[in-house]
Amino acid sequence: MKRFIQIAAVLSVTAIAIMVLFVFLALPSNSMSSCLGKDNGLMIGECISELALEKNDASLCSNISLEDIRNSCVADVAIKSNNATLCQESGKSVNYCLENIAVISGNGEICNSIGDVYWADLCHLETSKNTLEQSHCLSINNSMSRDECFSHIAINRSVDSLCSSIKDRASADKCYISVASSTLNVSMCNSIPNLVSRFGNCYLKIAKLSGNPSICDQIRVAAIRDICKSHFAA
Repeated sequence: MKRFIQIAAVLSVTAIAIMVLFVFLALPSNSMSSCLGKDNGLMIGECISELALEKNDASLCSNISLEDIRNSCVADVAIKSNNATLCQESGKSVNYCLENIAVISGNGEICNSIGDVYWADLCHLETSKNTLEQSHCLSINNSMSRDECFSHIAINRSVDSLCSSIKDRASADKCYISVASSTLNVSMCNSIPNLVSRFGNCYLKIAKLSGNPSICDQIRVAAIRDICKSHFAA
């Protein structure tokens, strides 16, 4: 009888432990009280940020004492909810917030509301990569970023005419080579003024890619023509 009581007691304790474990596992990983009980401001901020994202509630971010984390918290909720208006409440993170929403939504008009030139350029560039609309490129102030924009669209849409909008000569040539190679169209190579680049990097490349030895005869630089013919003779 005594042995039976001992076994029953052990089973009872085990059952209670299992119940407590299930209750613990059923609790949400984060709650405001658990976040506020963290050891320092950084950990509190990160915890509340996760909670705000989980509940899609930017008002929770106001409980964060560290300004940068508080701003990032609001921005992240705004991005998740695609709420550009909410970005205005994210302090120094406003440009980051607007840029992300513009890129995700493909709405270039949002880029025009960004006052900082760097962020506005980045916004138009990244949005153009998603939409492949050249109008974004025209709104970019930085010449290198503008060239990158035209090049990306030209290559991905296989439109060599866009390469002519690239101001940097080397970048423009790479653009023509990429489009010509992807379409196996040697006529596009003729927009490259440098003969070595035109025939060595463009004609020769297309000849090899297409497996067409007749292209070798169109190469007007003897040394490159010989390299082309030797490739097919091997």
